[in-house]
Amino acid sequence: GKCPRTTIMPTPSKTEQKDLVRRFKNLTKSSERLAARFLKDNGWQLEVAIDSFFALGFNEGPESGQTSAREKELGKLFDKYAQDGGDTMGVDGIAAFCKDLNVEPEDPVMLVVAYLLNADQNLEIKKNNWISAWASLNCSKIADIKKTLPTIREEYLGPKSPNFKLVYQFTFQFARAENQKSLSLDTAVEYWRLLLSDRFKYLDKWIQFVTTQHRKAISKDTWNLLLDFAETDLDAYDTEGAWPVLIDEFVDYLRGGA
Repeated sequence: GKCPRTTIMPTPSKTEQKDLVRRFKNLTKSSERLAARFLKDNGWQLEVAIDSFFALGFNEGPESGQTSAREKELGKLFDKYAQDGGDTMGVDGIAAFCKDLNVEPEDPVMLVVAYLLNADQNLEIKKNNWISAWASLNCSKIADIKKTLPTIREEYLGPKSPNFKLVYQFTFQFARAENQKSLSLDTAVEYWRLLLSDRFKYLDKWIQFVTTQHRKAISKDTWNLLLDFAETDLDAYDTEGAWPVLIDEFVDYLRGGA
């Protein structure tokens, strides 16, 4: 399909909206109604909606004693990993956190954690995101986080999980270099192997195709729609559909018996 693609942000699906509302509530301690209103008014862009919420003078609601105790404990845990006792956890802190969890940093579940904690492109996690995300999952200590990991894994990486798409799309934003619109090919290949090895039966051929024929960075459009393609039966593939050119070319490559 060679149709021009619009740059207007599409409205997120119901599942994505629910997830954005949950994350907004975690980060602002606001009600569901307020969360939905601010997100709708700001085109479902989480950061913009949160900035608008605080700019309008809203602030965090009263906390129960139990929440405060949990947040104190999570704050202390964060400080153990933070850079120079600040409000940011960097690569070294994340590596130490993985070690304490007995999880390899390359385990896909850590991408889910990065998504839930709103990690940025410099692989940095902010203290307020750390506290609100783990508190919302009823975790105070490393032991609690360890216990909740299998649930998180199933909810976001399970074979039928509707949330997988959220993590997959977040990975593009998270993995690309700062100020770059596209994802370098090497990085894209590394994350495809990590995320799609059980979901895309043509993954090896796709990687062979992009590394030998395409050899360029991967656009957001191609990244996002590859997941839809992975779930599409090749016999039902419509070359007149609104697929990125690169995916059309890959289908020709496959059909050509490559």
